[in-house]
Amino acid sequence: MLSDFSPHYHRARAERLIALGRVILAGASLVAIYVDPSEPSRFAGLAYTCLAGYLGYALLLLAVAWRIALPPAHLPLLTHIFDLVTFSVLIYFTEGPTSPFYLYFTFSLTCATLRWGLSGTLWTGIFAVLAYVGLGIYTAEIPGDPAFELTRFVIRSVYLIVATILLAYLGDYEQHLRGEISKLATWPVLLPAEMHAMVQELSETAARNLGTPRIAIVWREQGNPQPWLATWIKNSFHLSQESPGSLDSPVVGSLGDKSFLCHDMQSRSPRVLHLSATGLKFWCGAPLRGGWQERFQVENSMLSSKLRGKYVQGRVFFLDGKGLTSDDLTLTEVVAAMMATRMDGFYLVRQLRQAAANDERMHLSQDLHDSCLQSLAAMGLQLSRVLQSLEDNPRLAKRRLELVQRMLVDEQRNLRLMVRQLQGKKLVAVKKVYSAKTLLQALARKLENQWSIKVVLNLRKLDNQVSAKMSQEICYLITEAVVNAARHGRASEVSVEVAAEGQEVLLNIRDNGCGFPFYGAYDHATLTALRIGPEMLKSRVSDLEGSLAVKSTQSGSQLRIKLPAKVGAVRSQSLSGR
Repeated sequence: MLSDFSPHYHRARAERLIALGRVILAGASLVAIYVDPSEPSRFAGLAYTCLAGYLGYALLLLAVAWRIALPPAHLPLLTHIFDLVTFSVLIYFTEGPTSPFYLYFTFSLTCATLRWGLSGTLWTGIFAVLAYVGLGIYTAEIPGDPAFELTRFVIRSVYLIVATILLAYLGDYEQHLRGEISKLATWPVLLPAEMHAMVQELSETAARNLGTPRIAIVWREQGNPQPWLATWIKNSFHLSQESPGSLDSPVVGSLGDKSFLCHDMQSRSPRVLHLSATGLKFWCGAPLRGGWQERFQVENSMLSSKLRGKYVQGRVFFLDGKGLTSDDLTLTEVVAAMMATRMDGFYLVRQLRQAAANDERMHLSQDLHDSCLQSLAAMGLQLSRVLQSLEDNPRLAKRRLELVQRMLVDEQRNLRLMVRQLQGKKLVAVKKVYSAKTLLQALARKLENQWSIKVVLNLRKLDNQVSAKMSQEICYLITEAVVNAARHGRASEVSVEVAAEGQEVLLNIRDNGCGFPFYGAYDHATLTALRIGPEMLKSRVSDLEGSLAVKSTQSGSQLRIKLPAKVGAVRSQSLSGR
């Protein structure tokens, strides 16, 4: 998008500059004639009229250039031809080759340079020189003007030719510079998922920007001693990871942190141009260590710059490029900086993906712990009771076995749903959506049956303020708290109070057990700092951006959990969408 827009933006900016210059030129010419009325001596009235008309024409084009964001494509050529014809006519009627308006041709050359670069300047220069020479020959031969001076005529012709050459060179340089900027604007944005594809795309783009047929990149990742080596030769690309210490720094110490250019790599004593803090300097000697020149197979020139990134450190080498100049040293530093930034982005994205995968594994372990593992523990408890009552009370043992069977069926269904979620498959729509109150009441009965513990519920303002996803998170928290009280606290009764107040959900859970291994009241920050308290509860509450407070005594414990309702809902949606 940027590369498509740049030429249009340049054309609009050039037309505005030319239009303003045209107005200044015409206005200055009228002022000059007013100050010195002796020039032009011939056709004075016609010259005044011509310049006044040209000034009006210039003002009109200036208004058009500033009002229209992008002038029509044919307008620059038409105005350029009109300017050349007008200047030729004006010079003819004002002293011919000796006219003070001779410099108008230089303005036309400048306009051509801004618009079309080298080719436009050359064609305009050819027309201007032929027109001026034609006017000189006509003035000298036909009217026989005694004021005609051959020497001045020749000098002005040479000036015009020299101006054409200089402006043509300037136009070519400006086009080349604009092309380099346009190439930088096409730098790829999206990051490939694989290292090979990323480095190959990076190598091709960098080589295209510098115009070199070959490129080599040597770098190390942060925290990884194994270096990487990538080479690109036109359509051939190779990437390899070497053993630790196998790739020492390719560049000699004095050039280690500098960008440099060498045109005579095959010479016995190459001259190296490098950037320093005080500007460009020459250094004599081979810039590469050991057998690196043979390994890179450098035939002619080498252009190199350091890769300075947060996650990567290394160097890029542009090999056997033609026509490289000192200007390319600065361009190389820009390209190297963009390469390092892109490689840093790749490594950062990879780290984020690894962190996200670890986070997903942690959440999965929490879900398995709070559902499947807790149910399996409850099944184990029920089976141990079956063994105890099998001989004394067979009916009770049978009921407990039926309970274990139902628990197995429930967990099979839950695991199947979890597997389908992890596989990204669409779940079958549930016909009935249960309210938070219904879900928590069912959970209380389930926990009572599984753990033989009394659960007293007190629910306030839940149905309209707590989403189904948030209800699931609350169920996980209550399950973990009740099971901990039954298994570790040896409690026989748990009181669970759940209330929605404004944008918060409050949970207050009390039991009559023996409390935690520690006694006292602690907030979330203190529990985290001392590394005490229920770890799974602390982790899940932290993920929900909530807070946990614990009070532990010999006669029981109390948990106070505060959750932001919206954050909890969002968190639950992300879990269900895995």
